[in-house]
Amino acid sequence: MQEYSFKTFVTESTERYVYQTKSEHSTVTYTNLAPFPSSIVSLAYLDLEPVVSLIQTIIDTLQRLARTQDEKDEEEIYDLLDRIPEHHIYFLQLRADWKNRVCHAVQLNYYEEDLLQIEYLRELPGTLKRMQEQILDFFANVLDMDDGNEKPVSEKLIAYYKSCSETAFRFCPQLMNFELITTKGAEYFAEVLKPTSIYDMIDYHLRECAKREVKMRKCKNCGRYFAVTGRATTEYCNRPFDSRGRTCKEVGAIAQWTLSKKGDDVFNEYRREYKKRFARMKAGKLSSDEFYAWSKAAREVKAACEAGEITQDKFKAWLELT
Repeated sequence: MQEYSFKTFVTESTERYVYQTKSEHSTVTYTNLAPFPSSIVSLAYLDLEPVVSLIQTIIDTLQRLARTQDEKDEEEIYDLLDRIPEHHIYFLQLRADWKNRVCHAVQLNYYEEDLLQIEYLRELPGTLKRMQEQILDFFANVLDMDDGNEKPVSEKLIAYYKSCSETAFRFCPQLMNFELITTKGAEYFAEVLKPTSIYDMIDYHLRECAKREVKMRKCKNCGRYFAVTGRATTEYCNRPFDSRGRTCKEVGAIAQWTLSKKGDDVFNEYRREYKKRFARMKAGKLSSDEFYAWSKAAREVKAACEAGEITQDKFKAWLELT
């Protein structure tokens, strides 16, 4: 009989997820890593629609397996469970738990509700939606560094629970082990959680955020929260933003640079002529060699103007004559 185990812990700035399979002949261990607290943040903004669809397919296949006890249905469930962590790293726990349940059900030829708790899966989409709302509420009330409240996180947490007692995230008792961890030759002790649900991992990481007083800020580009782990002045996150693969930080830097040049008449004159010539090159009316030669010369003359060596009028006249 094969057994599955799953545990997670946070060391310094890294989340570690350890998934292990054990049988009579071997033990296989898989380790996934993520920067803390990226997982709790990404869950708050996870698109649940494809997850809900996949969960419903798993439920349908489980019910079919209970009726047919067909090996093909069993294999399909395992394949579906392997797909769900692609949506979020927290689903690693669900995969481990449900592979274990299905394996036991098949071996025991027992498919009743006390083993295959399908109702839990039915309720999971609604639970996740509620968790997303509570996580964002927690960020806004407890961890937001721009809320104008200079009180420590501990005091913000108390105020949050007093004002939002009915809707606030509810922390639950958790069994934590203190284990010796060995990774790549390094050894250390860490508090290790063996979660029985996704809720446990949300609980664990929100606690860690509060304990470590993680600072959150809304990105000025996408409007989503991100953890400020470097400079306190950072205003943009590193999420991919557009189809070109540029991040909010990259797009934000371009926007800031453009804004800084808005009142720069010298730059604007240069930029206007640059665009005209670039369009001509694209239309085949100007060779690339001619365009790049002009661009190099124009940058040199612009630099001279910015240094005060020639006037803006002379720079503008040079642009019109070339």
